[in-house]
Amino acid sequence: MRLDALRVDGGPTGNGGFLGAEPEADVAARGLQALRELAAAHPGARIIVVSHGTLIRLALMSALGEFVGTITNAALTVVSLDDAGWSLEVLNGEVLTPTDDLDNDLDALDAAPAR
Repeated sequence: MRLDALRVDGGPTGNGGFLGAEPEADVAARGLQALRELAAAHPGARIIVVSHGTLIRLALMSALGEFVGTITNAALTVVSLDDAGWSLEVLNGEVLTPTDDLDNDLDALDAAPAR
């Protein structure tokens, strides 16, 4: 496929993005920074963030230090931030339990630390 020929290695998913595009690690850092700024500006508030699924997914991967799969279009995903850090409560409309496995292998995570 022609699109695969433009892929470059690296980034949180192991796919650094596409030739000539913003690298995944940069997208993740930018998205996480926006989430941090919103959380700091509105402590304890519920905030709605609407964005492209890939930006949300990469920012969440950076925040959580875990792999997060595809974010479905128009699906509800809920995260929270407390003194312990970020936690994922709902993914694509499905409530998660503490034992849910998100395929948590992010050796390729080279974005900034979550806190």
